[in-house]
Amino acid sequence: MTETIYLSHSVDAENVTKLFSVDLDSTAGEAVLTQVTSIGGNFQNVDAIAATPDGETVMFVDRNTTHLGEYDVSGDSFSDKGAINGLPTLSVLAAYGLDGNLYVASNNTNKLYTVDGNVSPPVATEVGTIDGATVNGADIVVDSTGTMFLHTNNNDTLYTIDYQNPDGNGNIAATVVGTDAGSSLTGLAVRAAGTGDLVGSSRADDAIVVLDKSNGSRTATLDMTFNGNAYSYTNGDMATGTIIDETCDECTSDELLAKYEFACTEEVDDECVDYDFVFEDGDGSLVTYEPGSFESKEDEAFEPVSATFGTDYCTVYAVVKAGRELAVQELVAEDGEVTAQNIGKYAISFVAFYCTEEAAQDAADAFPSNGNGR
Repeated sequence: MTETIYLSHSVDAENVTKLFSVDLDSTAGEAVLTQVTSIGGNFQNVDAIAATPDGETVMFVDRNTTHLGEYDVSGDSFSDKGAINGLPTLSVLAAYGLDGNLYVASNNTNKLYTVDGNVSPPVATEVGTIDGATVNGADIVVDSTGTMFLHTNNNDTLYTIDYQNPDGNGNIAATVVGTDAGSSLTGLAVRAAGTGDLVGSSRADDAIVVLDKSNGSRTATLDMTFNGNAYSYTNGDMATGTIIDETCDECTSDELLAKYEFACTEEVDDECVDYDFVFEDGDGSLVTYEPGSFESKEDEAFEPVSATFGTDYCTVYAVVKAGRELAVQELVAEDGEVTAQNIGKYAISFVAFYCTEEAAQDAADAFPSNGNGR
């Protein structure tokens, strides 16, 4: 699992904001910084950055100008999207949710906003007022389960924020997780693509500190280094570069979701030279397949004993045909993937997916001779 973490630093002496990638070396006790880019102009005081869940873009929000900036990671290019309408100054906390929204919070209002950067100029929309926590620097971050954490320098306290469920008065509940006294954090990120511990940038210690999600306590301190030397850090932010989405949807349809048949995919001189699972029926967007995502029998190239498919559903039921046998398998998604297995010694010939065990069993029972004879 690739881990990408970003750190920004507003360098007053140079009138720029620098963006770094961070390599956390627990053995050496260091957080090794590598400069990615440096931005000036309307972005000299960026204390809020957020990376899109796919890791392709890092967004900048300047605390004074409220300008929104977009850094294209692969293209190494930056664009100024303009000042954000409706966003107050001192908006120094930012994160992307798994829903694709860019969330920003402000010290000035104690409110949470979404920012739409696809319009010109960008527009902020109020989500609600954070109730139970005083927003004062530090950051917000969303992990792979969709949980939003907020760390505030008001008593150096970590909270969870029920950002998707404002009450009837527009208040967003904050629940205390724990404290790390004296940390004076400027940013938060999540390790292991959103599945691991929280990490924060501490200007008090010139370090990246590791925080336990369950109680907010510090478990490690990794000193910042740049070009082999200790790095002096003041203001800035952090962002998780890529986030795995571990949330899932309940499947309720009674119909076939998708069916994949193991079939010839390439012929040479009327002879098949390659086989793979091929979409046959249903909706291929509900259960997806990446070519080559099967395991074959030992010493056999095209005798699949397992096949892995993608889905946003928590659980699906697969009708698996192998040889003359049919079986209904309950498949629980892990990281958005499910794997069907062969039956006994036989290779898989097709996999058909359903939401319920009953629907899958009905389909299996309706198959000619229940699989025998074909």
